[in-house]
Amino acid sequence: MEEKALFRSLLAHSKNLTEAVWRGLPALPELDALFGSARTAPPRAKDPDEQAVLDELANEPDALEQGLPAEQYDVLYNAAIRFPFEHWFPSRFSDGRRYGVWYAARERRTAVRECAQGLVREWLGATNTLAPGSPQPLWQKRYLVRVLCDTLLADLIHTALAIQWREALTDDDHAFCQRLGAEAVHQVPGVLYPSARERGGQCLGVFNEQLLSSPELVAGIDLRLNLRNSALHLTADDAEWRILQYPTG
Repeated sequence: MEEKALFRSLLAHSKNLTEAVWRGLPALPELDALFGSARTAPPRAKDPDEQAVLDELANEPDALEQGLPAEQYDVLYNAAIRFPFEHWFPSRFSDGRRYGVWYAARERRTAVRECAQGLVREWLGATNTLAPGSPQPLWQKRYLVRVLCDTLLADLIHTALAIQWREALTDDDHAFCQRLGAEAVHQVPGVLYPSARERGGQCLGVFNEQLLSSPELVAGIDLRLNLRNSALHLTADDAEWRILQYPTG
């Protein structure tokens, strides 16, 4: 199939998404100040239907609804939502030269694993300069936020064609996805796609800032990588992942 026709077919099926999704943020000094303040996040309803109503009511929040002074709310909004639309960088669905993409995950665990990938790359790079068998543990801090996403997303997970092309959609070489993204940005508000890091996890890339709202501080998390029993282990947010076998000699 000719590539542009393939992309049109992949993007043809949409899923309506109106829910708060998870995003990992770096531990920037301005966010350290927010998380260290006396402010507490609004409690979430136990009943999903009740929380959906609350999310809808909060679709256009002001600083008061978030329990933050206006200038602190601006810091949160800029970090949680606006940043990738103003600072373009290469990513799975963008070459970084023409548009930005905002990424998040539908599950907390998936968001944690996705945002830890930079630390995994750092480890694999650092071990090139260390003696075999003696890499040091690595640690980084991240923050988790939830953001309301209300839009139609091209479904790159559930259709037969998406399943057929799943390997290309999750490949560490982003060339295929970047070409797909260059088509998608003119056709759809965003894409729903399978996580490359968390089996069964679902991620989304959004092309329009106006489809996102209600940023909510959730938690700070510690990412830790260490070598144990000849395998690289990631621990974070009360979960553990065995990343890969590591050559120790």
